Amino acid sequence: MDDTRYRCIGEFSVPLCDSDGYPVESGEMVPVEVGETFYRSGGTWMNDVRLECVGDTYGWLEIDSRTFEENFEVVKGEE
Repeated sequence: MDDTRYRCIGEFSVPLCDSDGYPVESGEMVPVEVGETFYRSGGTWMNDVRLECVGDTYGWLEIDSRTFEENFEVVKGEE
């Protein structure tokens, strides 16, 4: 697991998932807001990058590499 922390710098949305990690039938989306902080986890189920939330907004989320590169930066002082 990567202990480096990453801060969201561009707001985007991800599908709301059930407790098994599958998108809910309603298609509801959840925003990932600027300033939220995550660390990168080693394993993924469905996408390229799994992020574990530092706060209590999310347990985790998975996104593709492009979304990660466009919307996150390393938290200064944590490199």
